[in-house]
Amino acid sequence: MAGGGRHTRGRGEGTPGPGPRERRPIDPDVEDPCDISFETILNSIVPLSLQSVSRGNKLKLTVDGKKSPPRLEASHNGVFVGVISHPRTLEVIGCIGQGNEYAAVVLERQGYLCKVKVERLAK
Repeated sequence: MAGGGRHTRGRGEGTPGPGPRERRPIDPDVEDPCDISFETILNSIVPLSLQSVSRGNKLKLTVDGKKSPPRLEASHNGVFVGVISHPRTLEVIGCIGQGNEYAAVVLERQGYLCKVKVERLAK
């Protein structure tokens, strides 16, 4: 049997860390899994609604659970502006379900492009 190939049948003894689908347990004294912050671009925007948004505005984030999968929607003064699509979106949705609140702070707006920073609001 020739060596040098990558072992693909599972983790061997002594292989540290979780596999690709395992999650490490979270130590509540060390890390808050809902302390999430990231920058992204709004998707599925409504151009007319976006016109009322400017740099520094905080867009309220809510979950539309009627959609499958649920979507994270951004609104300004109660008016839908766009949708947050990011690899961490489902984590934010889960944390909102636990009672956390998030906002998308407008960092930049050029035409129909709106860059935001998603961050958790203080309780």
